[in-house]
Amino acid sequence: MKFSILYEHVAKCWPERIDVSDCYKNPAGDLVCPTLRTVWDAIEAADQGEFDEWFGLMCWCIYCDLGRLAKVSYESGRGYILLKDINIYNVERKCRNDLSEPEWIDYVKAYVNDLEEAL
Repeated sequence: MKFSILYEHVAKCWPERIDVSDCYKNPAGDLVCPTLRTVWDAIEAADQGEFDEWFGLMCWCIYCDLGRLAKVSYESGRGYILLKDINIYNVERKCRNDLSEPEWIDYVKAYVNDLEEAL
């Protein structure tokens, strides 16, 4: 599975702008963003047929970088994040790192990082 195909397929499922004005720090100091989580849950729950496992992985990787953006937004008081502000290199690195986990052993051989040639 090529990164570029997977990213393009999953990124179009995310809204261009996500309200994160409801983010707050929990007692442990972690940032909690209910709306971002709700959006992620809804996208991940969508049936993607042949893309299911790959879709879930890429959805998680995008969500992680959106979480990074939400933190920046929270700290600046901006209240929203934009999908176009994602760092695609962070997403690819997260994807590659997650694929190194034992449960992804059957998928790692099929993964192709074509990020440089796709840009």
